[in-house]
Amino acid sequence: MKIGFNKIICSLPLILALLLSSLIAYAQSKGIPIQNGEIFIAIGLLVLSLPMFFVSYIVVTDTEIKINNEFGMPRRRAAITGLHDLKFENGNLLVLSNGEFVKLRFSKILVDPKGIKALKTMVDKAK
Repeated sequence: MKIGFNKIICSLPLILALLLSSLIAYAQSKGIPIQNGEIFIAIGLLVLSLPMFFVSYIVVTDTEIKINNEFGMPRRRAAITGLHDLKFENGNLLVLSNGEFVKLRFSKILVDPKGIKALKTMVDKAK
């Protein structure tokens, strides 16, 4: 099972970068001198790159649960033997590790809430 990232929040940096680019183009078309226009472009590119560091998605397989960045590189992983090794408590995802449940940290805002709800339903049915 793969739980993706929230499409609305992840599109905000792109919208902001497009807004900055259009603001520069509008100012230049009106003849307004823009000093340090390269800084505005750099800020726009920086805003475009932010999701790479903060956007994550969750992959649950039969043997492990991974939190990956948007390029598929694992940021966190935990070995599991099945869905019965997972538990939700106070909105946090807990994983059974060495006989006790440990919180698996990920951004709750950026992960798709419908996917988390579906995983929670599957975990509850597995118990």
